[in-house]
Amino acid sequence: MRRSFTIVFLLSQFFTFSQDQSVADSLILALNEEDLSDSLKLHLIVEIARNHNHPSLREKYAKMLIEEGTRQHDLNMVGIGYLHVGQSHRMRGNVDLAIDALIKSLDFAKKADSRYGIYNTLGVLGDTYSISGRHRHAIKSYQECIAMIGDQDSTTLAIALNNLGDTYYTLEVYDSALMCFHRSKRIREYLKYDPSGMAHNFGNIGLGEIATGKLDSAEYHIKLAIQSFEKLKNHNASASYLGAAADIYYRKRHFDKAIDFADSSLAIARKYGLKADIRDNLLRLASIYEEKSRFDKAYAFHKQYVTIKDSIASEDVHTRIENMETEMKLAQKQSEIDVLTLQKHKQQLFIVAVSVVLVILGVLSYLLYRFYLSKSRMNTILEEQKSSLERLNETKDKFFSIISHDLRGPVTSFMGVGRMIKQLVATKNVDRLMDVADEVEVSVERLSSLLDQLLNWSLQQRGHFPNVPEKVSLNNLVTDVLDTFLTMASGKRIRLVAKIDEKIDLWVDNNMMETIIRNLVNNALKFTDEGGLVTVSAHLNGDQAEIHISDTGVGISKKQLDGLFKFYAKKPMYGTEGEKGLGLGLQLVYEFLALNNGAITVSSEEGKGTTFTLYLPLFETVTVDAVAN
Repeated sequence: MRRSFTIVFLLSQFFTFSQDQSVADSLILALNEEDLSDSLKLHLIVEIARNHNHPSLREKYAKMLIEEGTRQHDLNMVGIGYLHVGQSHRMRGNVDLAIDALIKSLDFAKKADSRYGIYNTLGVLGDTYSISGRHRHAIKSYQECIAMIGDQDSTTLAIALNNLGDTYYTLEVYDSALMCFHRSKRIREYLKYDPSGMAHNFGNIGLGEIATGKLDSAEYHIKLAIQSFEKLKNHNASASYLGAAADIYYRKRHFDKAIDFADSSLAIARKYGLKADIRDNLLRLASIYEEKSRFDKAYAFHKQYVTIKDSIASEDVHTRIENMETEMKLAQKQSEIDVLTLQKHKQQLFIVAVSVVLVILGVLSYLLYRFYLSKSRMNTILEEQKSSLERLNETKDKFFSIISHDLRGPVTSFMGVGRMIKQLVATKNVDRLMDVADEVEVSVERLSSLLDQLLNWSLQQRGHFPNVPEKVSLNNLVTDVLDTFLTMASGKRIRLVAKIDEKIDLWVDNNMMETIIRNLVNNALKFTDEGGLVTVSAHLNGDQAEIHISDTGVGISKKQLDGLFKFYAKKPMYGTEGEKGLGLGLQLVYEFLALNNGAITVSSEEGKGTTFTLYLPLFETVTVDAVAN
């Protein structure tokens, strides 16, 4: 007796949100900061709830969002909070609770007149109805979602149509399913950037055509789906659609081709442990060989089919037993909670009775305690204000030292320009004077740019130096810094050279890194005689970048090396041309390197020069570590 098989492979793309736990953890820290505005607090809670991948904690922050949105009378945020509560319940399998929360989310989205909130919640509600088997409700939600979207969001519309088609397919309303799949496919063809979505559409159209007997067209679409999923390395989908192709050839009675596709599907399923596909292919092969009167092979495959079917059934039974045990434990816990609640109620009644007797003594004690607490609170506030003022004052002092130190280099370069102008006037070299004028304009522009950077940075100060690591090109940064000092180097006839032969990307704060390089290059130029050489070189050293700033200057004594990076009052130091320095720059270099997980060493010999070596993390290494964690 001939038996036919139909693969039901529903690739529903639920309206879920991408999650990033590292983002959630960072935002939780930010949420604990003081002086957050109401608007910023709301948006932080939204992003934490969206990115948290732990269902219970996601629900916690979703409820916090509901509470905060209610306090601020923001109906849209309340609706988003209930949406995340629904998502959390669905992740844990509490479908009924999820649906209740999503219906509340929809009500608030309508009250807030948020079109996006309405159709997004309708999509999630449709997905939830669908996975719980309430397909008629799912269809209604998807249809309302599609009508609400219109032409506003083509990507979301394509997903909604595909999910609606899946639901029709489950109910065996194949014509309606195919209409939805084709419409979703046309949208994705227009968008041209969703290969996975297109592959889903090809496969779903093929399955619908198998169900309606359009085998030639089904063969075309199923093969397109197989090719797409092989490129995407989606082995689960590839195995299922190879099985679907086998069914097509089985119906066409091309048994050899059917066997080839079934074997390919079975091989992938076994390689990746896809038990359901293994089971389906074993039964499929048993039926094909039975049609070919190869009863020995049919029996062998059917025997394997029965074995794995029993294995899967056993796993299902085991899972159901575990779920029942969990439910029993929960019920037991609930009973214990009820008993404890009753006991607590009795205790509360007793406490109330005793409290009435002690109330007079309590009032007197409270007044004394309140006086003491008020005095203690005032002392704490004064201490906190004192500490805050000290931190602000320290930051202000350091920041002014950065500004004065960073500006001293470009300003000092004008001394060299003045000397060059005098020489050119003495030799009556007018043409060269024009070049010097151009250089002065460039130096002024660079000085102006530096002032803008320092001003922007100063506006970000809130009692601490902002440290925002990002991907920074060392090659570009060194080039920009050296350009700032070209006039100063030219005035002292010093060669200023960069030797970085490979592309190096750092994971550092850009402003701090510029300050570090500027300070070290400025010092090198300051303490190098005329005709000397200042070199900035770098290379990769394991998981770090090793950067060298070398000069052929006067060098540093061993006594000075011992306290080089310590921050205390120092006597002014003077460069080879009398340039004044206070020794603040190297201390800032040391602190900024520590903030960026870097380190510094120095080697020097008096009369021969100095080399500062920096060690800083690479962007690629930090990225790999973040992915591994």
